[in-house]
Parts: sequence; C-alpha cells; structure tokens
Amino acid sequence: MRANKRNRTYHLPPLILLAILTILMTYPMAFHLQDHLPSDLGDPLYLVWLIGHNLARIKEGLADFWDGRIFYPHTKTVLYSDYVPALPLMAILPAVISQNLVFAYNFLWLLSFFLSGVSAYCLIFYLTRSRSAAFISSLIFAFSPVCFAHISHLELLFSAWLPFCFLFLHRYLERPNVANLSLALFFLILQTLSCGHYGLFASLFLGLFGLILVFYKGYWPDLRFWLRTISLVLVAALILIPFFLPYFPVHKKMDFKWTYNDVRNYSAEIQDYLAAPPWNIFWSRILKVKAPPERQVFPGILPLLLLILWMNCRRVFEPVYQPFLIKGLKIWFSFKKKPGKSKKQSIYLYILDIFIFLLFLDILIILSAGGFEFELAFFRFSSRRLSNPALILLIAGFLRLSLYPGWRHIKKRAIEILTKKWKELKKRQNSGPAKIESSPLSLTQINADLYLTMAILSWLFSFGPVISFRGIGLLTGPYNLLYRFLPPFRLMRAPARFSIMLSLSLSVLAGLALASFLNSRKIAFPKKPLLILIAGLILCEQISIPLPLAPLPDKGRPPEIYPTIASLPAEKVLLELPLPDSRLNYYQEALPMYYSLFHRHRIVNGYSGFIPPAYSILQEAMESFPSEATLALLERLKIDLVLVHTKGYRPEKGKEIMENLKSWGHRLVLIDQKQDDFLYQFVRDEAGEKNRLYFKNKFSLKSQEKFLSEAELLSRLTWLKDKNNWKIWASSNVVNARLAVDNSLDTGWSTAGLQQKNDFFWIDFGHEIWLAEVRLYLKNKLFDYPRHFQVEVSSDNINWEKIAFYSNYFPYFDLETIEDLASYHVKIVLPLTRLRFLRFNLTADHPLYHWSIQEIECSGFPDH
Repeated sequence: MRANKRNRTYHLPPLILLAILTILMTYPMAFHLQDHLPSDLGDPLYLVWLIGHNLARIKEGLADFWDGRIFYPHTKTVLYSDYVPALPLMAILPAVISQNLVFAYNFLWLLSFFLSGVSAYCLIFYLTRSRSAAFISSLIFAFSPVCFAHISHLELLFSAWLPFCFLFLHRYLERPNVANLSLALFFLILQTLSCGHYGLFASLFLGLFGLILVFYKGYWPDLRFWLRTISLVLVAALILIPFFLPYFPVHKKMDFKWTYNDVRNYSAEIQDYLAAPPWNIFWSRILKVKAPPERQVFPGILPLLLLILWMNCRRVFEPVYQPFLIKGLKIWFSFKKKPGKSKKQSIYLYILDIFIFLLFLDILIILSAGGFEFELAFFRFSSRRLSNPALILLIAGFLRLSLYPGWRHIKKRAIEILTKKWKELKKRQNSGPAKIESSPLSLTQINADLYLTMAILSWLFSFGPVISFRGIGLLTGPYNLLYRFLPPFRLMRAPARFSIMLSLSLSVLAGLALASFLNSRKIAFPKKPLLILIAGLILCEQISIPLPLAPLPDKGRPPEIYPTIASLPAEKVLLELPLPDSRLNYYQEALPMYYSLFHRHRIVNGYSGFIPPAYSILQEAMESFPSEATLALLERLKIDLVLVHTKGYRPEKGKEIMENLKSWGHRLVLIDQKQDDFLYQFVRDEAGEKNRLYFKNKFSLKSQEKFLSEAELLSRLTWLKDKNNWKIWASSNVVNARLAVDNSLDTGWSTAGLQQKNDFFWIDFGHEIWLAEVRLYLKNKLFDYPRHFQVEVSSDNINWEKIAFYSNYFPYFDLETIEDLASYHVKIVLPLTRLRFLRFNLTADHPLYHWSIQEIECSGFPDH
C-alpha cells in the first residue's frame, strides 16, 4: 500500500517545483494579472479582444462568428489573422470565473510555461525513466530564451502540446493501439489550433519519426497497422479542415498572402543564434547581438555543452553517444574502411563514393533552388535539369553495388532479417498487444539520432529560403524544398519559428545525456550536487526578470466617453481618431478594439495579421482630416460617429483639428465631450449627389445654334473606348507607357522607381475632346497611387493650363466596391474642359511607393 501511495506522489515534487519556477521566472507577472499585459498593448490586447469576441458570440448562439465588428465595412474580419480557436476556448473558464478578460489572458500566459515544462518532463521521463534527468531537461524547454523572445505572442508560447505529440507517438510504436495514436493526434490537433506554425512543424517531424521507427521496429509489413494509422490520420485531418477552410476564400478575395520577401524577412540569420532577448539578464549583456523578436533564436549554451560532452566524455557518460551521421560520414569518406579486394579497387570505391555524395548534393540544390551554374576561365558548368544527375546517380549506384565485394552476402543477410522480422510480427499479432518495456534505455541510440536529426533540420529550416549572415545571402537553404513542394509552407510567414523544434530537440538530448550520466558506474563522486549545479546554471542562463509589462489605461476600465457610445443605437458605426501614423504602429489599434467589447458597436479601426488595403488607404487619408475629400469618404462608407482623442495628437495638431471641425458643423455635430475625447455624429444629406460634375465658369456647349443644358451635357458623357489613336509618353519607363491604355488591368505602367517631384504622364487624344472625368486604375498595385499632383491640359502641346491641383489624394472606393480590389482607382473629376493633350504632374516625392497605372479610363465626348 505504501508503494502504491509513493507511486501516486512520485511525480508531484517536480510538478510543484515547475509551478514555483513558473512564478519566479516570469516575475512580476503573477502580481499584475488583472491590469497589466506582457511586453506591450499590441498582440496581447488583440488576443484579449479575441477571447471577448468569442465569448460574446457563444452567448449569441455563434451567430456571425467570423464577423469581428472591426475594419468596418469589411466582413469576416476574424479570419484576417490566426484566430487560434483552442486558446479562446481554454480562456472561457477563467474569464467566466474572474469576469476579467485580462486575467483570463494572463492566466493562460502563465499556464503556457508550466504546461510546457510538464509536457517536456513527461516525454523525457518516458524516454529515460529518470525523474532527475526529466526535470532538469524540462527546464530547457519550459524557460527557453526562444520563449521569452515571444512573450507578447501567447500562441507562440503555447508549445506545450508538442512534447505530448511525440510522447504518444513513441507509446504508439511501443504498443500500437488506437488509444495511443488517438492521443498523439489529439495533441497534434490541439497544437495546430493553438498555433498553426507549430502544428505544421509537428506534422512534418512526426511523419518523419513515424516512418523511421516503423521500419526500425518492423511494423512496415503489417497491413492492419497501416490501415489503423492512415484511417486515424485522415480523421484528424477531417477534424482540422473545417477550422481552416474558411480562411481561403477570404484571403483570396482580399489578396492576403505572404510574399517570398516576407518569408526571407522573417527567417533567421546565422548571427541570430547569438541574439538573446533584451531582458535576458546574462546573455544579452555578454553577446550584445541585436535582432527583431522573431529572429531572437538563441537556444542557450548548456544544452549544447551537455550534448558535446555526451558525445566525447567516456569517463562520465555510459554509454557515450555516437551520432549516426558522424558514423555514416566516417565510413563513407574513410579510405581505410573501403572493402575492396585490392588497394586499387579501394581507390575506385573511394572516388565513386565521393562522386555519389556530390550527385546527392546536386539533386538537393536542383530541388531547392532550381540548380546552379558557374564559370571558371573558359570552362562553364551548369546543372538545372533533375533528370541528368538522377540518371547518373542510378548508374553510379548500380556500379557501386557491383564493385562491393560482399554484395551477395548483404543481399542474403537482408532477406534473412526481413524473414525474421516477419515471423516476429506474426508472433506479436498472435500474442496480443506488446508490453511496454520497463526501461526504454535500449532505444537511447535511435531516439538520440531522431532528435539530433530534428535539431539539425530545424536549425537549417529556420534560415528560410536563403542562409544569410548579416543580410548577405550565402547559399540556398533546404527550406526551399518545403516551400516548393509542400503547399502549406507557402502559407507560413516565419521560418525562424522552427527554433522551437530545436529547443525541444535540445531538451530531449540533454535529458538523454543526463540519464547516461546518472547510469554511469565510472563516477566516484556524488552526482546529486552536480545535478543541482546543472539545473542552477540552466536557470541562470535563462533568467529574464523583471519581464516588461504594459499597464492598461485606468486599469482596463474604458474612458468616460464610451458609456455614451454604448447608449446609442447598435447600428451606429464608429471611427476613432487619430489613426496610427505609420504601419509600424498599427498595433495601437488593439486598444480601440478592446474598448469595443464594452460598447459593442462596429468600428472602422482594427489590428490583425493582415491589414485590408482600404484601411491603410484610409489611415493615410485621415492625415488631412477634416476636409471635403475625407468627409465625403466617410459619408460614402456610411460612418455615423467620429471619436476624436485629442491627446493622441501633438498639442498643436489637436488644436488645429478642433478649430477646423468648427467650420464643418453643418456635417459633423458634437454630441458629447468627456475630458479630451470629443464625439461627433454625421448629419446625413440624402439629397446629395453621389457623383458631382463641376462646370468651368458655368459653361454650356453651343451646338447647332442651341445652348445645351447641363442635363443634356450629362447625357452625352460616355467612356472613351477608342484608345488605339492615343499617343502616350511618360517621364520614365516610356517603353511600358502604352500598357496603361491597352484595355487590360493585368498590364500597366510604372515609374519603376519611387515617386519623385515632376514625374509626369502625358496623353495625346489625337483630336480635341471634352473631358469630365479620368480614372487611374490600380488593381494589384493599390498603394502606387499619386498623393500630390496637378492636372494640366493643352490644345497645342505648347501652352498648358492647370485645371486641378490635389494634395493628400487617395483612391476611390465605397461600400459596394471596398472588397473588390480590382475596382480601386484614382478618381479625378474635372471641370468639363475642352482639350487635346492631358498631363499629370507629381508635385511631391514619396519615400515608399512607385507611381503605377494599370489602366486609364476617360469620360467625355468628342468635339464634333
């Protein structure tokens, strides 16, 4: 009875220690659970909003679940980012109990560290049967510097399900039953729904581990094993599909995708493996390597030292680890170990083996980078086609086997082994489920090889498509194989996140090394003090206290103006100003999203993984608020309320806006003011025309001794279709200027450089026309529009008249076209003007964007 009681509490001390260390290593978070968030008020506050949104939707019966009430008038805005459904679901209970969404978020944040330690402990204990080794090595994974680099990303901290996936995969291959595989797939689903990146990484390595271990353990000829495995994997895939299927139509419609350059920007570089988080007390001060948080992938030094010692120190470890890669390369490239009958034959085998190795490298380069070529003096070598090296490799392989003196013996031995494995499999099937061995230490070598392989591959994959050092590309990385041949990896932005798999691998390898140390009988001195010292050193190199915390304004309570907004009809739409001054500050919009949980109105503001183009255009346009153009835009979008936070502006800018708003009192009415917050409501003018035509000096066209009325002139306006006779010129890229009038949105003209003052685009219509409106379509170049420009006309190309001048201009869209990106255009309404030549001149530079025109449409009529 005492033994049973001891077994029940055997793992309790490590778990208690992990809980205590979680509080200490994340200090001072445990003391600010209700009114602070880790790091900043960007991504953490976004997830707080997501938890609140999901709770509200559950209360409403899941109606309009994908409609986040942000980025109005866009729809299904929850799908603009990873909505990580597992995390909001886990937050429901603490949110309901505490009635505080911030507390629920912080509770999950602390739980992520504790669960990561618990799961790593369970996996490593299963592989080593050593409580001490499992506990010490679990610290490496739970409190890795990689985790502390992402304290503002809860989804990236929730890697706790990864070790459980591998744990139950090992159990399944020891005892292949439905329960073990179901649990492995359950935790894989949970990990995928907690962080899609980690779920994808886990799927890759679980598949690799599974295939290797299936052949190693002899399950490969078992048809029932394969049917059970494949059927359950398909069930898991079917469970995941409904969660991710809604993404695709939304992202296709909004043209949301990560470009190749985005992937490169979020890939680690070689020096980033020395970049520790700035709040790491020890290594950040010593290494002083700076990198963005996504690329702070320093794994720690002690896990690597333990691995190196395990491979080399025979007096301490028993057995010493000999990686299969090193043994294989030694045999492959060792001249002495070539089994030729003579020295001459051994030389042939040595040369042939080197040649086969180079062929393998050539095939990998072709698969990942499309091949290579180089020139040396008059010699030029190129390798682009896969068929050539593959065929040569096949021939070289046959030649290698024919030269091997013991080939017949190997073939005979292989048949004997396969026959033996088949008999063992039949015997196992007849005798029922296999029993788990009391100590899996006999599998230490294969397990170490597997996790060392995962560590090496994760390290290489984290560099992304190109392995770089300080911005200089050195060579193509193997990640290209994933990017080119596995479509899910094209949806992924940050290869640097593979570092979490490296952290897990090093944790397991450290556990195996410590178990080997504890099992060694060659050590005379006490081991426990040394284990305590190792655990202390691991914690010392990981310690990152005090962690930076961001306090919520007024402890999370909404400002006084929001109850007024909440009392207004629910259909009212709100815009909060100021908008962020640059894309780097979009995270500031998470605060209006959080406050929207209290007033429940739709808001134009928003923050997400992808930002809709219309919002970015609106953000730039609002720099000139209030003006005729900006008010007309807000009226077109049916925005009802404008909340101006004057504290968000510079003092002089805030005063200027408030003074200017007084002159627009007939369109915007102040309905409430609380401290520095001013709430305005639009006065609707239903009689106003949607499109206005301005006439120059009230001019009427004389035709056949009659004066045409304005209505008759409007009826004559049409879109000019015959563009073949137009002559086009531009200040740059003249060769492609004609593409702006070829009646195709897929082709167009661009300055091929940043917008510069005095850039121009010139049109000769071939004869005089009357022109009322010009549209410059943008299609997939939505931000390459002219901001500051003037319109000039001429009848002889010598005397030019300026008829319009625009500053802080922006494309046209409305409620019907805001999600039709191909319809975005620069709409230029002109006084009805007689002209033959038309010219657009830029009057200011732009530091970020080109000037592009995909197609030009002109509204008018010929002068005859």
